[in-house]
Amino acid sequence: MIFSAALSLGLCALFFGSAVACVLCILSARVLKKSHLRSRFSLFCVFLSFSLALAAVFAIFVRKNFDIFSLFSSKSDLLFLIFLFALGFLICAFWKIFFIPCVVFYLLMNLHARVFLEGKFLKYPGTNSISVESENQEISLKIYKIPAKSLFFTRRFFYEIDDGKTPAAPAGIFSRFDSWLLGDVEERPLEIPKSNVYPILLKVEFESRLDGYEVRVSRTL
Repeated sequence: MIFSAALSLGLCALFFGSAVACVLCILSARVLKKSHLRSRFSLFCVFLSFSLALAAVFAIFVRKNFDIFSLFSSKSDLLFLIFLFALGFLICAFWKIFFIPCVVFYLLMNLHARVFLEGKFLKYPGTNSISVESENQEISLKIYKIPAKSLFFTRRFFYEIDDGKTPAAPAGIFSRFDSWLLGDVEERPLEIPKSNVYPILLKVEFESRLDGYEVRVSRTL
């Protein structure tokens, strides 16, 4: 699943679960003759509107890059959507219990992910300079793809120059979570422009996008 599909379909499932919870709360209150929040119906309309809007966004902008029928062949993708549907249902139905803890937990994990990733790749900005000493020198980039199902406010792709060394494993209480964030790695060799004189200086430009990345290499010296 690509990130744009995970974001649109995931939030759609979350809001749809909240809308279903509103309906069930209203119906159960009437059957049991108990009071309920008067705003439940208004919230149902809002959540359903958000859910339909996100479904429309997926159909118009994302579907051309992601086959929705592939969901039925991917157990992890289905579980991801079911989890968000159930989460939306629980937050709305039992908002006094789940709303604040879920929001605080998400914000803390989002903050940690952003600080960890930005700190780890701080020395590799969008534009970097690399010196090539000889014609036979090979240079590769390690491209890290952040899992699509991690709906965090951060860049989706990071890179570092491969120096042949094995990177140190993340440590600390979030080590397993950090390793999961960095689990999908792609090694990409750089195409070095030919030159009659060495050394030369290359400018590497890296651009992270929602569902992909772009690497541009040009000679500056």
